[in-house]
Amino acid sequence: MILQVGIAQVKMGFAGDVLVAQALGSCVGIVLFDQRLQVGGMAHCLLPAPLNGTALPAGKFVVAAIPALIRKLESASQQKPRLRAKVVGGANMFGRVALGKNVGDRNIEVALKVLREMHVPIVGKDVGGGWARTAEFDISTGRVKVTSYKGGVVEL
Repeated sequence: MILQVGIAQVKMGFAGDVLVAQALGSCVGIVLFDQRLQVGGMAHCLLPAPLNGTALPAGKFVVAAIPALIRKLESASQQKPRLRAKVVGGANMFGRVALGKNVGDRNIEVALKVLREMHVPIVGKDVGGGWARTAEFDISTGRVKVTSYKGGVVEL
């Protein structure tokens, strides 16, 4: 089944499901999966962290989406999943902002930091640049197909 993952959404699935996040510009798509258990999920995050401390909906912010997705995957599995991560997006779509970093750069930086802090190995990434991407995550294979006008098709 094809499941669309819209902005600020966190979704999970099982073998046979394909999770799709379209138009990942400065947003980041964070894929977590356990190939052995055939379970995985994706978050489509708009911003790195909330400004006012309210991280709802969880999928909107990188700092809240990764722990929320891990909880979903752990609760859906009979065993503790051995998660791996892939990160897509974080483009510079709008130019530089405060502190010399654009939203895309900050999204990438925070995603990689949170994944490291949560001890989730990052096994693939297609990030940065100045163009949007679409990510298609096939849970059966663990592969993420990234399509963009600039980079063509990349498989992670």
